[in-house]
Amino acid sequence: MEYRTEEEQVARLKKWWSLYGNYIFYGLLIIFAGTYGYKSWKGKQDAILEKSSALYTRAFMAFSDGNDSDFKATSNNLLADYPDSVYADFTRMLLAKSLLKKSQYSEAEKYLSEVINKTKQKTLKNIAILRLARMYLSEGKTEKAIQLSKRLEQTDFGFFAHELYGDIYLRKNEHENAAKEYKTALEKQRSKFPRSSSILENKLQFVSKNIPKD
Repeated sequence: MEYRTEEEQVARLKKWWSLYGNYIFYGLLIIFAGTYGYKSWKGKQDAILEKSSALYTRAFMAFSDGNDSDFKATSNNLLADYPDSVYADFTRMLLAKSLLKKSQYSEAEKYLSEVINKTKQKTLKNIAILRLARMYLSEGKTEKAIQLSKRLEQTDFGFFAHELYGDIYLRKNEHENAAKEYKTALEKQRSKFPRSSSILENKLQFVSKNIPKD
C-alpha cells in the first residue's frame, strides 16, 4: 500500500510537472536573468561613478591650483566620457565659474543652461539658475534676469530672487521698491535660517536711509 502511495505521488508529481514545469523553469530563468542584469547594471554604474569621481577630483584640484590647461583637458574628458553623471554637472558648474571670472559670458551661459536642463538635483539646478540670473543682471539683461529668477520664488532659494529684484530697483534708484524687495528677501531668509545675518540687512538699511521723506 505504501509503495502504491509512492507510485501515485510520483505519478501526480509527473502530471503536475508536465502542466506547470515549463512555467516554473521560465519563471526562474527570468528571475535569474533579472538578478544578473541588475548586478551587471549596478556594477557598470559603480564603475562610472568611481571613474567620473576621480576625474572630477583631478579637475577640481587643477581649478583650485590655477592649472588652466589641465583643468580644461580633464573637464573635457569627463564630459565626453560621462556626460550624464552627477560629476558632469559639478564639472559644468566649475567650467561656468571659470568662464565668468574671465567675463566669457556666452560660454558660461552654455554650461549653466546645460545644468539647468539636465541635472536631476534640485539644489544644483537652483544654484545654476541663480548664477545665470546674476550673470544676466551683470550684463544689463534685466528682463532675462527677472524671468529666470521667477523660477526660484517658490523654492528654498526664493529669498535670492527677491534680493535680485531689490538690486534691480536699486540700480534704477527706486529705493522704496528696493527696500520692499530686500525686506521680503530678509523675511524669507530668516524663515529658513532664523539666526542668519547677511548683506541683506546692510542693503535694507542703505536703501531705507535713501528713501525720500514726505
